[in-house]
Amino acid sequence: MEKNMKKRIVLLLSSTLLLTSVMACSPNTPAIVENEEVKQIKEEITSYIENFDFSIYRTEEKNQIQALFASLSSLVETSSDLEELTSSFNNVKNTIATLKTDEDYKKEEEASKAEQLKLAKEEKIKSLKVADKNQFREDEIALLDTKINSITSEINSLNTIEEVNNYDLTALSTYKDSLKTNANNQLPNKTLAY
Repeated sequence: MEKNMKKRIVLLLSSTLLLTSVMACSPNTPAIVENEEVKQIKEEITSYIENFDFSIYRTEEKNQIQALFASLSSLVETSSDLEELTSSFNNVKNTIATLKTDEDYKKEEEASKAEQLKLAKEEKIKSLKVADKNQFREDEIALLDTKINSITSEINSLNTIEEVNNYDLTALSTYKDSLKTNANNQLPNKTLAY
């Protein structure tokens, strides 16, 4: 009997230890039994994060992505809910898809520079207008128009805003001043003596 009693005590102690070890699992360290789909999505998420190309993003976007990945990684460690993991993963990918890459920013900056250059050229060309053309004869007006067209072509060939802003228009003023006006071409009114 004593031998049976010892066996019962050992069996009872073994059962108690097993039960105690199962109950000792805290909420922070759950005994997770994952199915294949959950394992697969976790592996996919981990691979996505590990192989993500941060180099195509600027610092602000990189920081946003890293925050998303930190949250997603935490979820991978704590969740065994396939729907929650899949949904969160898709939300992260969709959010990343809305972020601008460095290339997107460069295209916007180039478009903005091109628009600013176009506006600077238009402003410079507007300043070529000669307000007092009526003071010139037709031949001088034609010469003046040719000079304005030449300068306009030069301005349009410039590639930077700085070049446009620094383009010197004194050549037009000098040229205009060298042309004879109607007043210069009239014969002086002389009183003829009889």
